[in-house]
Amino acid sequence: MGILRLLLALSVVVFHCDGSLSGKVLVGGEFAVKLFFIISGFYMALILHEKYTGAGSVRVFYGNRLLRLLPTYYIMMAAALLIPLVLGWVTGRPVTCGQMAVWQTHGPSLTPSMAAALKWVQLSPLGQEWAAAGSLDTVTGKLDFGPVQTAVGEVPLFYFLLIPPAWSLSLELQFYALAPFFVRRSVRCLAWVFLITLGLRWLLPLVPFSTSKFWRDHTLFCELGYFTLGILSHRVYGAVPRVPWLRAVSTRGGWILAGVMGWLILYPWFPTIGRGPATALLLAATIPFLVSFTARNSWDRALGELSYAVYLSHWVIKGIWVGVATRFPEWDSLAPLKFTGVVIVLSVATAAAIHWWIERPIDRFRQRRWAARRAVASARP
Repeated sequence: MGILRLLLALSVVVFHCDGSLSGKVLVGGEFAVKLFFIISGFYMALILHEKYTGAGSVRVFYGNRLLRLLPTYYIMMAAALLIPLVLGWVTGRPVTCGQMAVWQTHGPSLTPSMAAALKWVQLSPLGQEWAAAGSLDTVTGKLDFGPVQTAVGEVPLFYFLLIPPAWSLSLELQFYALAPFFVRRSVRCLAWVFLITLGLRWLLPLVPFSTSKFWRDHTLFCELGYFTLGILSHRVYGAVPRVPWLRAVSTRGGWILAGVMGWLILYPWFPTIGRGPATALLLAATIPFLVSFTARNSWDRALGELSYAVYLSHWVIKGIWVGVATRFPEWDSLAPLKFTGVVIVLSVATAAAIHWWIERPIDRFRQRRWAARRAVASARP
């Protein structure tokens, strides 16, 4: 599963660096995030059923989830803030990189309350998805939360996020808050949740105020269906040891992995109608066998550990490269494909450094927290 997670993260990188290439290969950034939600639903169900059980486990689960996500996020936030300042100090000239350039150019048009709100949601980081709901009229200073923002001079509010892809982190955290009470629901209950969220995605376009993609693609009550698919996939995973034909399928894990990877790579070549739902269902149906096949593969696990940091770091790296490249013609004239390759290499290298120096030590601390809770639970009569 690790290689699939990294492949999805690279889909987001390609989407943000070369949109024309993402239309020819890989699933694209927006849909890759939804597939990440399916995988997240599966893994949260897995660890809550097998690891975080008993009294006091929910509190440890919440703490460990925050320790898994937030340090890397805050490191990249600090990089987005500090690197332009350092570059400016070194070169002796102001260097505007990425979203800091947006703040410098359009920040004065924000009201104090809106500026404070945009800063708060990035510190929290809950609520970042709501920045996709509106835009700022830089002429009048007014906010437009209508279904379509087309006025000349309007700047989408999510441009003010230092790491715009982190909006999905907000939904992840909201799902984690629900997960301990949600993943253990009956299959019937989970199926109803999935159908209701599916119905919402179909019905919302008929409601006048909801014609914006925000309501369908950036809110938990619509995206919860993808998390639920992952939870249902975990139920199949639990049945594999007991059902002969599922055990037989699980022995073909290598072929299944190759098939799913090929499907994700060739996704743009499939007919547009139905390919999204078909891909989501394919992933949910194959995760139980992919996890069984890759569970003991250290290389696959190592690749998967890089995916989150690649997902967050690439935007900062892209912005810094563009900001610095304007001073060097040979860098600024890179073809989109070469530019994408540079961002991928730098993002993977950054992710590897963050994982080795930051995430691994924190993970050892997380495991000690879990082991301490288990020891206390075992000592109770």
